[in-house]
Amino acid sequence: MKPRHTASGRKLLAVLIAALASPFNFAAEPAATAPVAEGIVELPPLEVSAGLVKVRPWQYTMHGGIEILSRCTDAVTSELAQSVYRAEQLFAYLVPEEFQVKLAVPKILVLADQKSTPSSSRDLVQGFSRIDNVRFLPNLRLNDLDAVVIYAIVDEDHFDGMRLGLTPGHIRFVLERRTPPLPAWLIEGITGLTPDLSFDRGGLGLGPADWLAGPEEENLKKDADFPRTLLPMGELLERPRAPEPADQSDRARRWRAQSALFVRWALDGADPLRRTVFWRFVKQACAMPVTEAMFQDCFALSYADVRDRLSDYLPGALKNPVRVQPEKLAKLPDPQLRLATSAEIGRIKGDWERLEITYVKNLHPQYVARYEEQANLTLTKAYASDPSDAGLKAVIALRACDAGDDARARPFLEAAMQAKVVRPRVYYELARIRYAEALKQPAGRDGLLSAEQANTVLQPLAATSGQLPPLAQTYALAAEVWSHSDARLSPSHLALLDDGLRLFPMQLTLLYQVALVKMRQGLEPDALALVERGQQLAATATAKARFEKLRAFIAGRRGPSATATGEGK
Repeated sequence: MKPRHTASGRKLLAVLIAALASPFNFAAEPAATAPVAEGIVELPPLEVSAGLVKVRPWQYTMHGGIEILSRCTDAVTSELAQSVYRAEQLFAYLVPEEFQVKLAVPKILVLADQKSTPSSSRDLVQGFSRIDNVRFLPNLRLNDLDAVVIYAIVDEDHFDGMRLGLTPGHIRFVLERRTPPLPAWLIEGITGLTPDLSFDRGGLGLGPADWLAGPEEENLKKDADFPRTLLPMGELLERPRAPEPADQSDRARRWRAQSALFVRWALDGADPLRRTVFWRFVKQACAMPVTEAMFQDCFALSYADVRDRLSDYLPGALKNPVRVQPEKLAKLPDPQLRLATSAEIGRIKGDWERLEITYVKNLHPQYVARYEEQANLTLTKAYASDPSDAGLKAVIALRACDAGDDARARPFLEAAMQAKVVRPRVYYELARIRYAEALKQPAGRDGLLSAEQANTVLQPLAATSGQLPPLAQTYALAAEVWSHSDARLSPSHLALLDDGLRLFPMQLTLLYQVALVKMRQGLEPDALALVERGQQLAATATAKARFEKLRAFIAGRRGPSATATGEGK
């Protein structure tokens, strides 16, 4: 007898505003890469046109929601574009699109042929010592708040689109950026499966499962009745956060492995009905805290029942692959390539190169000047060639914002907004700059901003209606502006902030700012409830103390004119 276990994307309303000196991170996020040997410097590739000879002209296409700028042959570009489209189509069969991040800004793919790019990259490190220790990454994904850019150097002589898939880093990005957030166990479970995820023209597959990579796994492969320890399902599903990556305790490792096992069991093609029930449960888990009653209502099984089933499923999963085969796939679109315009080249390459600056500045600042020089050159030349392109103006503005040059950014941001550019971060940055200016001369009572000033600050964010993804920064900035103004908020204003908390329930900065707004609007009970929630979510003593200080202030507050100015900084 087998032994038992031993243990919105909702659109923004036209009343929205934003936060000065916000602690949110704007840094570009590198795709996951293999461990780097000590002493090796990895740099992203960067073209210097003066170092290239007989290169192909840039070609452009918009294909399956992806903008492509390519110097590869038409055949390679088309095959790669179709392979990317098919991989994302297959992944959407595994994880429905409603559970992935939605981006209004098309993803960007920059393709360079291997024969010319490496030598041009090496030009960038001339004059530095130990040049032989520099390695240039053949491909890299960099993210902004509202955009994804991928640069790939392609070996055209050996390119095989059949081997193209999605990296674990990219899959984690599309899951982690989804709003409202996905449950921690789902993100860890899906990403725990992706290293063994394979794509082909008709479907995708999962290799045999991993289970702690130790004696327990090896013994289970040999003997299906060997004792194993699974965590209670409540501990798995009701945990608000995943263990920190540095936490390699047995319980943390078991939590990660069991998350992947549960997702694998639920999505195993052997039972399509279970897949439907599973995603219904996930949808509910995104909207409210998980309970066993909710779980049982979906699966018609208790926590203990499913843990037993996972235990029974585990030995076979360690040996057997899983095949996921859609009944029908949409026809692949045929890319229509054409010569890229100077504005398209400048906008796309300039966007990539400005993201490289943040990446290099964070990891290898000794090389950043070369990347800054190249990005500035790319954008300057493109603007001189076509000063009317609004998308290019948006990228120039973001480059200035990244550099801390708000004075240069301001006119480009205003122009981009006037042209209704689709780029959520542009509108946030403009509101942030307007807020900083308004704070210099507050026109309201008691040194606060007037309602008119607050509306002027927040006006850019009204233009982001329908632009995805929603940004936590915009809600936090709206809350900060309102907490530093004498405006009396309407129910729709307050509902907007509540919507932000629904979309970003784990964002402590947003939670703190909304608590300040509720306090200033005379809603002390609501403010104290948010403070209590913040204290429960805070992971550090410093964060807890910040909420405690606000709680004490609210509790001792006397009179409607009192403020907590400075607490929101």
